[in-house]
Amino acid sequence: MSELRRRAWLCREGWYYLGVLAFIVGGAVLRGVNLLVVLAGMLIAPLLLNWRLVMASLRGLEYRRRAPSRVAAGIPVSIDIEVANHRRYLSSRLLLIEDSIIAKRPLPGERPVRPSAMLAEVPPLQVSTGSYRITIPRRGRYILGPLRLSTRFPLGLVKSTMSIDMPHELLVTPHLGRLLPQWQQVLLTASHGDQERHPQQGTSEGDYYGLRPWQSGDSRRWIHWRTTAKVGVLTVRQFERRRSQDVAIVLDPYLPANPTLDDLARLELAISLVATMVADLALRGHARLLLSLASSKPQTFVGSSSQLTAGEVHDALAELAPSENPPLAEAIAELSKSDSTIRGALLVISTRDYDSTSTNIALQQPLHTGIDRARWICISDPQLKNWFTLD
Repeated sequence: MSELRRRAWLCREGWYYLGVLAFIVGGAVLRGVNLLVVLAGMLIAPLLLNWRLVMASLRGLEYRRRAPSRVAAGIPVSIDIEVANHRRYLSSRLLLIEDSIIAKRPLPGERPVRPSAMLAEVPPLQVSTGSYRITIPRRGRYILGPLRLSTRFPLGLVKSTMSIDMPHELLVTPHLGRLLPQWQQVLLTASHGDQERHPQQGTSEGDYYGLRPWQSGDSRRWIHWRTTAKVGVLTVRQFERRRSQDVAIVLDPYLPANPTLDDLARLELAISLVATMVADLALRGHARLLLSLASSKPQTFVGSSSQLTAGEVHDALAELAPSENPPLAEAIAELSKSDSTIRGALLVISTRDYDSTSTNIALQQPLHTGIDRARWICISDPQLKNWFTLD
Protein backbone atom coordinates (compact mmCIF):
# COMPACT_ATOMS: atom_id res chain seq x y z
CA MET A 1 0.00 0.00 0.00
CA SER A 2 1.56 3.30 -1.12
CA GLU A 3 0.17 6.65 -0.05
CA LEU A 4 0.05 9.44 -2.57
CA ARG A 5 0.42 13.07 -1.52
CA ARG A 6 -2.45 14.91 0.06
CA ARG A 7 -4.02 17.81 -1.76
CA ALA A 8 -6.37 20.57 -0.67
CA TRP A 9 -8.41 23.03 -2.69
CA LEU A 10 -11.39 25.28 -2.33
CA CYS A 11 -14.87 23.79 -2.68
CA ARG A 12 -17.61 25.63 -4.56
CA GLU A 13 -18.79 27.12 -1.28
CA GLY A 14 -15.22 28.11 -0.56
CA TRP A 15 -15.05 30.06 -3.81
CA TYR A 16 -18.25 31.87 -2.89
CA TYR A 17 -16.77 32.67 0.51
CA LEU A 18 -13.55 33.88 -1.11
CA GLY A 19 -15.55 36.13 -3.47
CA VAL A 20 -17.27 37.80 -0.53
CA LEU A 21 -13.92 38.17 1.20
CA ALA A 22 -12.37 39.76 -1.89
CA PHE A 23 -15.28 42.22 -2.11
CA ILE A 24 -14.74 43.26 1.52
CA VAL A 25 -10.97 43.60 1.06
CA GLY A 26 -11.51 45.67 -2.09
CA GLY A 27 -13.93 47.96 -0.27
CA ALA A 28 -11.50 48.37 2.62
CA VAL A 29 -8.66 49.33 0.26
CA LEU A 30 -10.68 51.67 -1.93
CA ARG A 31 -12.57 53.40 0.89
CA GLY A 32 -9.86 53.22 3.53
CA VAL A 33 -12.28 51.89 6.14
CA ASN A 34 -10.29 50.27 8.93
CA LEU A 35 -13.30 48.37 10.20
CA LEU A 36 -13.57 46.53 6.86
CA VAL A 37 -9.88 45.59 7.11
CA VAL A 38 -10.53 44.08 10.55
CA LEU A 39 -13.59 42.25 9.19
CA ALA A 40 -11.54 40.86 6.27
CA GLY A 41 -8.93 39.59 8.70
CA MET A 42 -11.61 37.86 10.77
CA LEU A 43 -13.05 36.20 7.62
CA ILE A 44 -9.65 34.89 6.56
CA ALA A 45 -9.22 33.02 9.86
CA PRO A 46 -12.05 30.43 9.27
CA LEU A 47 -10.68 29.72 5.79
CA LEU A 48 -7.19 29.04 7.15
CA LEU A 49 -8.61 27.02 10.05
CA ASN A 50 -10.63 24.83 7.67
CA TRP A 51 -7.54 24.25 5.50
CA ARG A 52 -5.44 23.32 8.51
CA LEU A 53 -8.00 20.88 9.93
CA VAL A 54 -8.73 19.03 6.69
CA MET A 55 -5.01 18.50 6.09
CA ALA A 56 -4.49 17.26 9.65
CA SER A 57 -7.55 14.95 9.50
CA LEU A 58 -5.91 12.74 6.87
CA ARG A 59 -2.61 12.33 8.70
CA GLY A 60 -1.85 9.36 10.94
CA LEU A 61 -4.52 7.11 9.42
CA GLU A 62 -4.16 3.46 8.42
CA TYR A 63 -6.48 1.78 5.93
CA ARG A 64 -7.56 -1.76 5.22
CA ARG A 65 -10.05 -3.13 2.69
CA ARG A 66 -11.91 -6.33 3.53
CA ALA A 67 -13.27 -7.82 0.33
CA PRO A 68 -13.89 -11.37 -0.90
CA SER A 69 -11.70 -12.78 -3.61
CA ARG A 70 -14.58 -14.48 -5.41
CA VAL A 71 -18.24 -13.54 -5.93
CA ALA A 72 -21.03 -14.45 -8.34
CA ALA A 73 -22.31 -12.02 -10.93
CA GLY A 74 -25.67 -10.50 -10.07
CA ILE A 75 -25.28 -11.16 -6.33
CA PRO A 76 -24.84 -8.10 -4.05
CA VAL A 77 -21.54 -8.10 -2.18
CA SER A 78 -20.54 -6.00 0.81
CA ILE A 79 -17.04 -4.54 0.99
CA ASP A 80 -15.72 -3.04 4.23
CA ILE A 81 -13.10 -0.32 4.61
CA GLU A 82 -11.39 -0.11 7.99
CA VAL A 83 -9.76 3.18 9.01
CA ALA A 84 -7.52 3.25 12.10
CA ASN A 85 -6.67 6.60 13.70
CA HIS A 86 -3.22 6.47 15.35
CA ARG A 87 -3.31 10.07 16.54
CA ARG A 88 -3.66 10.72 20.26
CA TYR A 89 -6.00 13.72 20.27
CA LEU A 90 -7.54 14.69 16.93
CA SER A 91 -10.54 12.86 15.48
CA SER A 92 -11.18 12.51 11.77
CA ARG A 93 -14.77 13.39 10.96
CA LEU A 94 -17.00 13.08 7.90
CA LEU A 95 -14.52 10.98 5.92
CA LEU A 96 -15.74 10.12 2.42
CA ILE A 97 -14.15 6.92 1.11
CA GLU A 98 -14.38 6.34 -2.66
CA ASP A 99 -13.30 3.09 -4.26
CA SER A 100 -12.78 2.19 -7.91
CA ILE A 101 -13.78 -1.06 -9.65
CA ILE A 102 -12.80 -1.81 -13.24
CA ALA A 103 -12.68 -5.03 -15.26
CA LYS A 104 -9.26 -6.31 -16.25
CA ARG A 105 -10.60 -6.70 -19.78
CA PRO A 106 -13.17 -3.89 -20.04
CA LEU A 107 -15.65 -3.63 -22.87
CA PRO A 108 -15.26 -0.71 -25.28
CA GLY A 109 -16.40 2.46 -23.55
CA GLU A 110 -16.69 0.80 -20.15
CA ARG A 111 -15.76 3.09 -17.27
CA PRO A 112 -14.79 2.31 -13.68
CA VAL A 113 -17.54 2.06 -11.09
CA ARG A 114 -16.90 4.35 -8.10
CA PRO A 115 -18.82 3.22 -5.00
CA SER A 116 -18.42 5.21 -1.79
CA ALA A 117 -18.89 5.00 1.96
CA MET A 118 -19.07 7.68 4.64
CA LEU A 119 -17.50 7.56 8.11
CA ALA A 120 -19.02 9.98 10.59
CA GLU A 121 -16.04 9.87 12.93
CA VAL A 122 -12.80 8.02 13.56
CA PRO A 123 -11.91 8.75 17.21
CA PRO A 124 -8.27 8.91 18.37
CA LEU A 125 -6.59 5.51 18.80
CA GLN A 126 -9.69 3.72 17.51
CA VAL A 127 -10.85 1.92 14.36
CA SER A 128 -14.01 2.71 12.40
CA THR A 129 -15.48 0.71 9.53
CA GLY A 130 -17.39 1.94 6.52
CA SER A 131 -18.98 -0.37 3.97
CA TYR A 132 -20.67 -0.27 0.61
CA ARG A 133 -22.67 -2.82 -1.36
CA ILE A 134 -22.28 -3.38 -5.04
CA THR A 135 -23.67 -5.79 -7.62
CA ILE A 136 -21.38 -6.66 -10.52
CA PRO A 137 -23.50 -7.83 -13.48
CA ARG A 138 -20.75 -9.27 -15.67
CA ARG A 139 -18.34 -12.13 -15.08
CA GLY A 140 -14.57 -11.65 -15.27
CA ARG A 141 -11.65 -10.52 -13.17
CA TYR A 142 -11.91 -7.06 -11.64
CA ILE A 143 -9.40 -4.72 -10.01
CA LEU A 144 -10.38 -2.73 -6.92
CA GLY A 145 -8.51 0.48 -6.16
CA PRO A 146 -7.07 2.95 -5.66
CA LEU A 147 -8.94 4.25 -2.64
CA ARG A 148 -9.56 7.98 -2.37
CA LEU A 149 -10.32 9.62 0.97
CA SER A 150 -11.60 13.14 1.34
CA THR A 151 -13.03 15.42 4.00
CA ARG A 152 -14.45 18.94 4.19
CA PHE A 153 -15.00 19.04 7.92
CA PRO A 154 -15.72 21.35 9.73
CA LEU A 155 -16.82 24.30 7.57
CA GLY A 156 -17.07 22.75 4.10
CA LEU A 157 -14.99 25.52 2.50
CA VAL A 158 -11.81 23.51 1.81
CA LYS A 159 -11.62 19.89 0.66
CA SER A 160 -8.61 17.67 1.28
CA THR A 161 -8.11 14.39 -0.60
CA MET A 162 -5.63 11.55 -0.46
CA SER A 163 -5.26 8.52 -2.74
CA ILE A 164 -4.01 5.15 -1.55
CA ASP A 165 -2.81 2.59 -4.07
CA MET A 166 -4.32 -0.55 -2.50
CA PRO A 167 -5.20 -2.94 -5.36
CA HIS A 168 -7.32 -6.05 -4.84
CA GLU A 169 -8.34 -8.64 -7.43
CA LEU A 170 -11.93 -9.86 -7.46
CA LEU A 171 -13.02 -12.86 -9.52
CA VAL A 172 -16.65 -12.65 -10.61
CA THR A 173 -18.11 -16.01 -11.61
CA PRO A 174 -21.01 -16.35 -14.07
CA HIS A 175 -24.53 -15.34 -13.14
CA LEU A 176 -26.42 -18.42 -11.95
CA GLY A 177 -29.97 -18.92 -13.15
CA ARG A 178 -32.58 -21.50 -12.27
CA LEU A 179 -33.32 -24.84 -13.90
CA LEU A 180 -37.01 -25.60 -14.14
CA PRO A 181 -38.50 -29.11 -13.64
CA GLN A 182 -38.43 -29.66 -17.41
CA TRP A 183 -34.62 -29.82 -17.12
CA GLN A 184 -34.88 -33.31 -15.65
CA GLN A 185 -36.82 -34.41 -18.71
CA VAL A 186 -34.02 -33.06 -20.90
CA LEU A 187 -31.52 -35.19 -18.98
CA LEU A 188 -33.71 -38.29 -19.13
CA THR A 189 -34.29 -38.06 -22.87
CA ALA A 190 -30.65 -37.27 -23.59
CA SER A 191 -28.94 -39.70 -21.24
CA HIS A 192 -28.30 -43.43 -21.47
CA GLY A 193 -26.66 -43.91 -18.07
CA ASP A 194 -26.61 -47.12 -16.14
CA GLN A 195 -30.04 -47.90 -14.69
CA GLU A 196 -29.01 -50.85 -12.49
CA ARG A 197 -30.07 -50.83 -8.85
CA HIS A 198 -27.74 -51.13 -5.87
CA PRO A 199 -28.55 -51.62 -2.20
CA GLN A 200 -27.75 -48.62 -0.04
CA GLN A 201 -26.68 -48.81 3.58
CA GLY A 202 -25.57 -45.24 4.08
CA THR A 203 -27.21 -42.42 5.95
CA SER A 204 -29.29 -41.12 3.04
CA GLU A 205 -32.54 -42.67 1.95
CA GLY A 206 -33.69 -43.83 -1.46
CA ASP A 207 -36.41 -46.19 -2.75
CA TYR A 208 -37.53 -49.06 -0.48
CA TYR A 209 -35.56 -52.24 -1.27
CA GLY A 210 -36.04 -54.81 1.48
CA LEU A 211 -35.33 -55.74 5.11
CA ARG A 212 -32.08 -56.59 6.88
CA PRO A 213 -30.76 -56.90 10.44
CA TRP A 214 -29.82 -53.77 12.38
CA GLN A 215 -26.27 -52.47 11.92
CA SER A 216 -24.37 -49.82 13.82
CA GLY A 217 -25.03 -46.38 12.32
CA ASP A 218 -28.53 -47.16 11.07
CA SER A 219 -31.19 -44.55 11.72
CA ARG A 220 -33.95 -45.37 14.21
CA ARG A 221 -36.46 -44.19 11.62
CA TRP A 222 -35.56 -47.22 9.50
CA ILE A 223 -36.65 -49.77 12.13
CA HIS A 224 -39.46 -52.02 10.89
CA TRP A 225 -41.25 -52.63 14.18
CA ARG A 226 -43.74 -55.24 12.93
CA THR A 227 -41.00 -57.52 11.61
CA THR A 228 -38.85 -56.87 14.69
CA ALA A 229 -41.69 -58.00 16.96
CA LYS A 230 -42.37 -61.04 14.78
CA VAL A 231 -38.83 -62.45 14.52
CA GLY A 232 -37.48 -61.05 17.78
CA VAL A 233 -34.48 -59.44 16.06
CA LEU A 234 -34.10 -55.73 15.46
CA THR A 235 -34.78 -55.30 11.71
CA VAL A 236 -34.48 -52.20 9.56
CA ARG A 237 -35.63 -51.26 6.09
CA GLN A 238 -33.04 -51.22 3.34
CA PHE A 239 -33.05 -48.63 0.56
CA GLU A 240 -31.74 -48.56 -2.97
CA ARG A 241 -30.63 -45.94 -5.43
CA ARG A 242 -29.78 -45.86 -9.08
CA ARG A 243 -26.18 -45.79 -10.08
CA SER A 244 -24.84 -42.37 -10.93
CA GLN A 245 -25.33 -41.28 -14.48
CA ASP A 246 -22.73 -39.57 -16.64
CA VAL A 247 -23.54 -36.00 -17.60
CA ALA A 248 -21.26 -34.90 -20.44
CA ILE A 249 -21.35 -31.23 -21.46
CA VAL A 250 -19.37 -29.25 -24.02
CA LEU A 251 -19.53 -25.47 -24.20
CA ASP A 252 -19.11 -23.93 -27.63
CA PRO A 253 -18.27 -20.22 -26.93
CA TYR A 254 -18.60 -18.97 -30.48
CA LEU A 255 -18.51 -15.22 -31.03
CA PRO A 256 -18.25 -13.53 -34.46
CA ALA A 257 -15.41 -11.16 -35.26
CA ASN A 258 -17.63 -8.07 -34.96
CA PRO A 259 -20.15 -9.07 -32.30
CA THR A 260 -23.33 -7.16 -31.64
CA LEU A 261 -24.86 -6.65 -28.22
CA ASP A 262 -27.18 -9.59 -28.92
CA ASP A 263 -24.18 -11.80 -29.71
CA LEU A 264 -22.55 -10.86 -26.41
CA ALA A 265 -25.79 -11.48 -24.54
CA ARG A 266 -26.12 -14.96 -26.08
CA LEU A 267 -22.56 -15.80 -25.08
CA GLU A 268 -23.13 -14.77 -21.46
CA LEU A 269 -26.41 -16.70 -21.39
CA ALA A 270 -24.69 -19.85 -22.65
CA ILE A 271 -21.97 -19.54 -20.00
CA SER A 272 -24.60 -18.93 -17.30
CA LEU A 273 -26.52 -22.00 -18.45
CA VAL A 274 -23.44 -24.25 -18.15
CA ALA A 275 -22.56 -22.78 -14.76
CA THR A 276 -26.13 -23.38 -13.54
CA MET A 277 -26.10 -26.97 -14.82
CA VAL A 278 -22.87 -27.68 -12.93
CA ALA A 279 -24.18 -26.06 -9.74
CA ASP A 280 -27.42 -28.04 -9.96
CA LEU A 281 -25.58 -31.34 -10.44
CA ALA A 282 -23.33 -30.53 -7.46
CA LEU A 283 -26.36 -29.95 -5.24
CA ARG A 284 -28.04 -33.18 -6.31
CA GLY A 285 -24.90 -35.33 -6.16
CA HIS A 286 -24.79 -38.99 -7.27
CA ALA A 287 -23.77 -37.95 -10.80
CA ARG A 288 -20.48 -37.94 -12.65
CA LEU A 289 -19.66 -34.70 -14.42
CA LEU A 290 -17.72 -34.53 -17.66
CA LEU A 291 -17.26 -31.02 -19.01
CA SER A 292 -15.14 -29.56 -21.78
CA LEU A 293 -14.77 -25.87 -22.59
CA ALA A 294 -13.94 -25.25 -26.26
CA SER A 295 -11.86 -22.14 -25.62
CA SER A 296 -8.57 -21.35 -27.36
CA LYS A 297 -7.00 -23.90 -25.00
CA PRO A 298 -9.69 -26.52 -24.28
CA GLN A 299 -10.22 -27.21 -20.58
CA THR A 300 -11.63 -30.51 -19.39
CA PHE A 301 -13.17 -31.41 -16.03
CA VAL A 302 -13.95 -35.01 -15.13
CA GLY A 303 -15.06 -36.18 -11.70
CA SER A 304 -17.89 -36.42 -9.24
CA SER A 305 -20.34 -33.53 -9.26
CA SER A 306 -19.27 -31.93 -5.98
CA GLN A 307 -19.17 -28.36 -4.70
CA LEU A 308 -15.39 -28.38 -5.13
CA THR A 309 -15.68 -29.36 -8.79
CA ALA A 310 -18.41 -26.77 -9.32
CA GLY A 311 -16.16 -24.08 -7.84
CA GLU A 312 -13.31 -24.99 -10.18
CA VAL A 313 -15.63 -24.93 -13.19
CA HIS A 314 -17.12 -21.57 -12.22
CA ASP A 315 -13.63 -20.08 -11.83
CA ALA A 316 -12.71 -21.29 -15.31
CA LEU A 317 -15.96 -19.96 -16.79
CA ALA A 318 -15.37 -16.57 -15.14
CA GLU A 319 -12.39 -15.90 -17.40
CA LEU A 320 -13.42 -17.94 -20.43
CA ALA A 321 -12.56 -16.09 -23.63
CA PRO A 322 -14.83 -16.60 -26.66
CA SER A 323 -13.50 -17.45 -30.09
CA GLU A 324 -14.45 -16.96 -33.70
CA ASN A 325 -13.35 -20.54 -34.39
CA PRO A 326 -13.83 -22.60 -31.22
CA PRO A 327 -11.95 -25.95 -31.34
CA LEU A 328 -15.11 -27.95 -30.81
CA ALA A 329 -13.77 -31.23 -32.22
CA GLU A 330 -10.69 -30.92 -30.01
CA ALA A 331 -12.81 -30.30 -26.96
CA ILE A 332 -14.91 -33.42 -27.59
CA ALA A 333 -11.77 -35.46 -28.24
CA GLU A 334 -10.18 -34.21 -24.99
CA LEU A 335 -13.30 -35.19 -23.12
CA SER A 336 -13.14 -38.76 -24.42
CA LYS A 337 -9.40 -39.01 -23.80
CA SER A 338 -9.80 -38.02 -20.17
CA ASP A 339 -12.24 -40.86 -19.56
CA SER A 340 -12.87 -43.68 -22.02
CA THR A 341 -15.81 -45.10 -20.03
CA ILE A 342 -18.27 -42.34 -20.81
CA ARG A 343 -21.81 -43.65 -21.08
CA GLY A 344 -24.74 -41.50 -22.07
CA ALA A 345 -25.40 -38.52 -24.26
CA LEU A 346 -23.32 -35.43 -24.91
CA LEU A 347 -24.96 -32.02 -24.46
CA VAL A 348 -23.39 -29.30 -26.58
CA ILE A 349 -24.31 -25.80 -25.39
CA SER A 350 -23.67 -23.29 -28.17
CA THR A 351 -24.39 -19.72 -29.19
CA ARG A 352 -24.91 -20.74 -32.83
CA ASP A 353 -27.35 -22.93 -34.70
CA TYR A 354 -26.43 -26.42 -35.81
CA ASP A 355 -26.11 -25.55 -39.47
CA SER A 356 -22.41 -25.07 -40.21
CA THR A 357 -19.89 -27.52 -41.65
CA SER A 358 -17.60 -27.17 -38.65
CA THR A 359 -20.27 -28.11 -36.15
CA ASN A 360 -21.42 -31.08 -38.24
CA ILE A 361 -17.87 -32.39 -38.44
CA ALA A 362 -17.32 -31.85 -34.73
CA LEU A 363 -20.35 -33.87 -33.77
CA GLN A 364 -19.15 -36.87 -35.75
CA GLN A 365 -16.52 -37.28 -33.02
CA PRO A 366 -18.84 -38.91 -30.46
CA LEU A 367 -19.33 -41.88 -32.80
CA HIS A 368 -15.71 -42.82 -32.14
CA THR A 369 -15.46 -41.99 -28.43
CA GLY A 370 -18.01 -44.28 -26.78
CA ILE A 371 -20.59 -41.53 -26.38
CA ASP A 372 -24.01 -42.73 -27.48
CA ARG A 373 -25.16 -39.57 -29.19
CA ALA A 374 -24.85 -35.79 -29.11
CA ARG A 375 -27.59 -33.25 -28.57
CA TRP A 376 -27.09 -29.70 -29.81
CA ILE A 377 -28.67 -27.01 -27.63
CA CYS A 378 -28.63 -23.56 -29.19
CA ILE A 379 -28.99 -20.76 -26.68
CA SER A 380 -31.39 -19.00 -29.08
CA ASP A 381 -33.81 -21.94 -29.10
CA PRO A 382 -37.27 -20.73 -27.94
CA GLN A 383 -37.69 -24.02 -26.04
CA LEU A 384 -34.87 -23.05 -23.69
CA LYS A 385 -37.18 -20.85 -21.61
CA ASN A 386 -39.21 -23.95 -20.71
CA TRP A 387 -36.39 -25.38 -18.58
CA PHE A 388 -33.97 -22.52 -17.82
CA THR A 389 -34.42 -18.97 -16.60
CA LEU A 390 -32.19 -16.20 -15.32
CA ASP A 391 -33.69 -14.85 -12.10
